[in-house]
Amino acid sequence: MQEAIPTLKLKGEEENGRATKGAAQALLGKVYLFLEQYDDALTQFNALNGYKLEDNYFDNFMEETEHGDESIFEIEYNDDFGTSAQWNSDRSGQGPNEATFRGQEYGFNDWFNVFPSDDLLEEYEIGDIRFEQSFYVNGDTFGPDGSLTVDAFPSNGGGNAGWAKYNNYYKDANEDQTSGINFKYLRYADVLLMMAECESMRAGGDQDVAIGYINQVRERATLDPLPTGLSKAEVFDALVHERKVELAGEQTRFNDIIRWGIASTELANTQFQAGKHELLPIPQPEIDANVNISAADQNAGY
Repeated sequence: MQEAIPTLKLKGEEENGRATKGAAQALLGKVYLFLEQYDDALTQFNALNGYKLEDNYFDNFMEETEHGDESIFEIEYNDDFGTSAQWNSDRSGQGPNEATFRGQEYGFNDWFNVFPSDDLLEEYEIGDIRFEQSFYVNGDTFGPDGSLTVDAFPSNGGGNAGWAKYNNYYKDANEDQTSGINFKYLRYADVLLMMAECESMRAGGDQDVAIGYINQVRERATLDPLPTGLSKAEVFDALVHERKVELAGEQTRFNDIIRWGIASTELANTQFQAGKHELLPIPQPEIDANVNISAADQNAGY
C-alpha cells in the first residue's frame, strides 16, 4: 500500500474498476486499525479526498448506481462479459466468469442460502431507514414496477425477513442465477466508522470527535445524533451497534468482532472455537513451498 499510494491515480482520474490512490489509503488505514496503530490509521483516512456519503443509502447496492460518491473500491461484476466458466473457472482460464451468485444465494425468491438472523433484525432502532433498505418483510412490494408482494419466506431458516441489499428484486421478480451488481469492498461510511474507532481508542483521543464521525452515518439513516459527553466505553458500544446495522451483510462483522475480542461471546452457541478461529489456517501448499516455514508454524488448532 505504501508503495502504491504515490503512483496510483485519484478517483475520477482512473478508469472505474481499477485501484485508486484513495483505495490504497483506505485499505492501509484499515491495516493500521487492526494493528492498533490508530494515529497512523487516522493519517491515511484523513488524506482521503473526493468521497462523501450517498444521499440514498440503497444507491450503494444497485447496479445502476455503481462507483458513486461513497464507493472507494468495488469488486467488479458484469453479466454482459459472459459467465461460460462459472462452474469450472478455478485457475483454468478456460472462459469468462464475470458475474456473481450473490443475488441467488441471498435472494428470498431464489436459493435463499444466506438469510438475516433475528439477532440482526432486532438490532435496528425504530425509524432507521436502513432496515427497509436492507431487508424485505411480509407485505413489502418488489419486482418490476413494485408489482409483486412478499407474502412468505422459505422455511430453510430465514422466516422473518429476506435481503434487499445486493439483490435485483428492486427491478426483477427473480435473480438470473448470476448477478452483475458490484460488491462494495470499501465505502466511505465504513471509513467514517473506522475513524470514529481510531479517535476513540487512540491515546488522548477525543470521544466527542469520535461521536461526530458516527453521527454523520446516523444522520443519513434519519436517526437522532448521539449526545456528546459519552464515555469511551459508551462510544465503543455505539460503534459496535452502528457497524452492525450500517454494514450488515457486507462481510465486515466477523473481522470486527475478532478485532474487538468479543467473537467468543457474539458467536456463542455456534461452532466458533476460541483460540483457533480467530485465525485462518496457513494453506498446506504454502508451507510446502516455503523453506522458511514448516508444519510447526501452522496456526493453532489446524
